[in-house]
Formats: sequence, structure tokens, C-alpha cells
Amino acid sequence: MNCRTLEYIVAVKETGSIRQAARQCNATVGTISGQITRLENYLGIRIFKSRAQPAELDERAAELFVKIDAVVENLRMIKQLAAVSQSK
Repeated sequence: MNCRTLEYIVAVKETGSIRQAARQCNATVGTISGQITRLENYLGIRIFKSRAQPAELDERAAELFVKIDAVVENLRMIKQLAAVSQSK
């Protein structure tokens, strides 16, 4: 698991589809689907109910998503701080 995988999950949830998330993240559908599957296997739970549209979180993953979303938001803030630091 890496930070990008978490960003993919948030993008799928926000856009409602892996295809839309792939466009948003500049990735392939296969990359996003594969990363989600790897994380599901690692955690032992399904994150999305199915690969059909719209993508819906599995009930057990809904609480997990709150944490994932917080991590991704923190990553965005870290990137912004780093960008500001580089411009000084």
C-alpha cells in the first residue's frame, strides 16, 4: 500500500467510478482497479460493493474511508507546504 493507492480510493468515491477516477488521477483503469484489489486483499475487506457504477463503499469500509480521506487531505496539505517552502 502506498499514498497513491489511498488517493485512488478517494477519487473513485468522489467521482463514482474507476474510469472517472483514472482520468482525474492520470492513471489507467487497470492500475486503479489493481491497487484497490491489493489493498482489499491486504486488509481482508472489500472497499467498494462492486466494480459497477456508481462506486459505493462497502458498509465495513465506510468507517475506514473516513480515515483514508483524512490521510489524503493531510497529504495534500503537506504537498502545499512543501511547495511554499521551495518557493522561498
